[in-house]
Amino acid sequence: MRPNTREDGFTLVELLITMVILGILAAIAVPTLMHVRSRGYQAAMASDLKNAVTAESAYTLSNGTPTVDVADLTNEGYKPTTGVTPVHVKIVGISFIACVKHQAVSTWLVYDGPTGVMTSSTSDCA
Repeated sequence: MRPNTREDGFTLVELLITMVILGILAAIAVPTLMHVRSRGYQAAMASDLKNAVTAESAYTLSNGTPTVDVADLTNEGYKPTTGVTPVHVKIVGISFIACVKHQAVSTWLVYDGPTGVMTSSTSDCA
């Protein structure tokens, strides 16, 4: 009877090719995942800003004038998402401008009360 001299396993070349393929897949996946995270942060900012605008509108209807104090918005039901700065509100005539920023994003999201438009900005609305 002959002893079995065949050894099962992977060769060094097979392992290197596998590592190269995994590296290429990681190089493709990481930027895509970073973009998804950024979109998630933007969505959190937009949600917070919409909730703050709703709370600001409720406050304005109740008190006859917009507020500049975030605590007043909290009393109207506004609750910031983790990582999103509290809303900054600036009174403009009989309306207001509000803005928020996520700690992982470099831009502010600004709501212009007179026009009802949300835009990105490099600075806050204060």
